[in-house]
Amino acid sequence: MAAIGRAATPAEVKAWDIDVRAHFKGLPPGAGPVAQGQDVWEARCASCHGVFGESNEVFTQLIGGMTKDDIAAGRVASLTATGVPHRTTLMKLSKVSTLWDYIHRAMPWDAPKSLTVNEV
Repeated sequence: MAAIGRAATPAEVKAWDIDVRAHFKGLPPGAGPVAQGQDVWEARCASCHGVFGESNEVFTQLIGGMTKDDIAAGRVASLTATGVPHRTTLMKLSKVSTLWDYIHRAMPWDAPKSLTVNEV
């Protein structure tokens, strides 16, 4: 019987080994000032997510929509609204490391994986 395929090279494995797990295991080193982050947000993120994360006509807000009563009840207003319900992006995550991993892999929406580690 003929062998099919071949073992992946170390370089091929490294290229696919980009996940960041809970407690940030696998997170690559990176840094950047807040001003740089704001520039990246405005250039690469705000067109979909809004300047302040309030979103646009297509995407739901990242966070917010909370009143004091919502905070006391542990919910955001959109969950109890009578219109179309939705959850904010941050409500869907149990760990911040999951958010970092998702942004690194999938953002921006029109050019996934195009952000550098420092931009993420």
